[in-house]
This record gives sequence, C-alpha cells and structure tokens, in this order.
Amino acid sequence: MVGWRLIDRLISLVSTPILARLLAPEDFGLVAMAMLAAGIVTVLLDLGVGTALIQLRSPTTEHYDSAWTLRMIQAAVMGSFVFAFAWPAATYFDEPRLVAVAQMVALSVAISGVENIGLVLLQKNFEFQRELRFFLARRLLSFAITIGLAFWLMNYWAVVIGAVATQAVSVVLSFRMHPFRPRLSLAKLRELLSFSQWMIVRGVGAYLSASLPSLMLGRLSGAVSLGIYRVSSELATLSSVEILAPLARVLYPALVEARESSASFRRALSLALAVQFLITLPVCVGLAFVSNEVVAVFLGPKWTSAGPVLMLLALAGLFLVFQHTGGYALLAIGKIKVQAILTWIEAGLFASLAAVLLVVPTPEAFALVRLVSSTLMAWIFAFLLSRDPIGVPWRALLGSFARPMCACAAMAVCLTAFSPYAPAAATLALLSKVALGAAVYPASLALAWRIAGRPQGAETYLLAHARTLLSKIRR
Repeated sequence: MVGWRLIDRLISLVSTPILARLLAPEDFGLVAMAMLAAGIVTVLLDLGVGTALIQLRSPTTEHYDSAWTLRMIQAAVMGSFVFAFAWPAATYFDEPRLVAVAQMVALSVAISGVENIGLVLLQKNFEFQRELRFFLARRLLSFAITIGLAFWLMNYWAVVIGAVATQAVSVVLSFRMHPFRPRLSLAKLRELLSFSQWMIVRGVGAYLSASLPSLMLGRLSGAVSLGIYRVSSELATLSSVEILAPLARVLYPALVEARESSASFRRALSLALAVQFLITLPVCVGLAFVSNEVVAVFLGPKWTSAGPVLMLLALAGLFLVFQHTGGYALLAIGKIKVQAILTWIEAGLFASLAAVLLVVPTPEAFALVRLVSSTLMAWIFAFLLSRDPIGVPWRALLGSFARPMCACAAMAVCLTAFSPYAPAAATLALLSKVALGAAVYPASLALAWRIAGRPQGAETYLLAHARTLLSKIRR
C-alpha cells in the first residue's frame, strides 16, 4: 500500500511542474476562477452521502442505492447551477473568457454523480489496496490526458478538457473496480438526509475557509496573481494535505470502529497524531527552506515570484495535523455540528485577519494571512481535542510533535548554515539541500527519541512496520 501511495504522490509532483512549464500563470488563474465558481454551487448542494454511509453501522443495499440516486440528482442539479452561474462569475472576476470555461466545468460536475457508490464500501470495509489502485489508475489517466492536451493546445483549455475527460474515465473505472451495481431508489432518502443537513453547513464553511484567499485575490489582482497563488498552494499541499488525505481515509473508519471505547479512541487518535506529525513536519519545513530552488527547477522563470508564496504556504501546513485529524475525530463521534461551526469560525478568522493585515493584495500577503489563520485554527482544534468527549491529555498532544519539531529545528539550522555554500545552479542547490535535510532530520529524531528514553509512540510504530516490510521483502 505504501508503494501505491508513493507512486500517486510522485505523479502529483510531476504533473504540476510540467503544466507550469507549458502554460502561463494566467491560464492557471482562469481555471482557478472557474473551479471557484463551481465550488460555490457544489458545497451548497453537497449532501455528503458517502460520509453518511460510513457513519451508518449496518447500511443495506437500499442505503447504497438511495445514496447513488441522490448523488446523481445532486450532481445534475449542481451542474445546471454551475452552468447558469458562469455569467455572474465572469462579471465578478471581470473575465469574459470565464463563461465558456465554467460551462465545461459544469459538465464535469454533472458526470461525477454517476460514479459507482460501491467505492464507499472499499473505504468502509478497509479495502484500501483496491481503493488506492482506483485512485492511482485515475491519476495516471488524468496525467496522460491533461499533459497530452497541454502539449497540443498550449493554453488553459488543456486543463479544462482534461478535467471533463478524467471525470468520464473515472466513472468507467469505478464500475470496473467494484462489482456493486446500484439501482435507482430513494427508499432510504430521509435517513440519509438526516445526517446531510450539517454536512452542507460544514461544506460551505470549509469552502469559504479554503477559497477566500482565491476569491479575494482573483477579484482584486486578476488571473496572473491568482495563478501564482494557486500553483504555490498546490505545491504546498504536497507537503501536508496530500500526505494527510490518504492517511485520513484509513483513520476515519478506524476511529468510527474505536468510538465505543473512550480509552481505545484516545489511544488511536494520539498515535495517529504522532505518526502524522513525524511524517509531515519535516516535509513542510524542508519545502519552506528550498522553496526558491523548487520554483526555479520545477516551474521555471515565469514563476519566480512564487518562491516566497510557496515558503509561507508550506509553513502554514506545520500544525495542520491537529485540524485535519481533529475534524475526522469529531466526525467519527458524530459531532458534525461542532465541526461545521468550526469551519465557519476558520473562514471568519481568515476574513478578520485579512481585513487587519492586508495592505496590498499580493499573493505573498494572502499567503501570510493564511499562515497566521491556519496556525491559530490548528491550536483551537488542539484545545477541543483536549476537552470531553475526546479528552486527549495536553501532554499527549504536545508530545505528538515535540520530538519531530526538535529534529526539524536542527534541520533548519543546518540548512540555514549551508545556504551560503550551496551551489549556484538551482538544481544542484536543491539536490544538496534535500540530501542534507534527509540526513539531518532522521538522525536528530533518533537522538531525541533516545534521549527521551525510547518511549512507545510514532517511532516504535513505524519501526515495527518497517521491520515487517523488510521481512516480507527478504522472503
């Protein structure tokens, strides 16, 4: 499973730089505007039926049939609204080209509703190997289609048409990957909707929290600035969200299973926090320290101004584990209302900080506000995790990142000291800094763990899995 995830992440890492070399920041900004327009409609109508099915203890075939039917209706309605919303969106962003782009995105939204609901069974039944194969196949096909179109068209239509084609391929793959064949039914509609009302509130809040920088930047500074911010954000997510997302797909159903026992739930959550911090912290810090080299090597001279933006957004992911995992913990114990309120608090916090801190609407300024708001919000989640009904002790919460943070500090000191002596060529400088960080972080982490007396935690968990993997390889 680790191998599948690694390949999936590598495809993400390769596709963005290739597209950045072929297309201009303005192209990415225009597509981002269309996605923002679609996102407003999508979250208003997203009923979260997949999450509802995982929450149900013993869903029947009727539940899955009803969820699939409801999702198809939902997608058709969403697609229609996105199509109609294209003209107001073009007026808001003062971008006439947005009309045609948003209407193509509407088609992609409508197609998505047909995807086989049986894929939820893979997550609910912990069949992650099969689920990962589906996501990897879709990622590979998306990569091939979009990159091929980019070489041919050399403009934003490559990304737009690629998204529609990828969604159509995803529908076909979903039925090939799982034998479940849904039928039209609304027998369990009321039961699914009873969970979904707060999912809509949560979805709108989450959309606003994630998209406010882009909505404001696109309106105030145009497509070029928005393109720089969005591509920087996409690269930054590789250091946090792209790592946390597959882990969360495993974590959420596991927490749902463990929720009957408070002690077991807290132990599972504490270990999950520690493992995720150990993996994500060095990637966030490392990416921040090589941001200029990453932009120079992977994106090219058109994107030089993205370096500082990437650095700030990478640092914004430092404590995202509290927020990301805390959200799934609240979902697992049925506190969807609390999580929905928190997403609105996050959106309000960003808007308030933007009003106070923003002087000039540049990508760097919005990235700085995102860094401050994300850090504050992460600690709000940490506070909630320490309170009942979850009740993870503060000592465990702080201990989940203490040793990785010390090791990251050592890595940061070494990278800073090495910078004046790094090779002038961007590629060599990037490789040398990555090698140095990759050597210093694990050595510092091992030393911190030894000084702490080798306690049970993320280190022992990962070592045990590494030994198991090595024994399988030797056989």
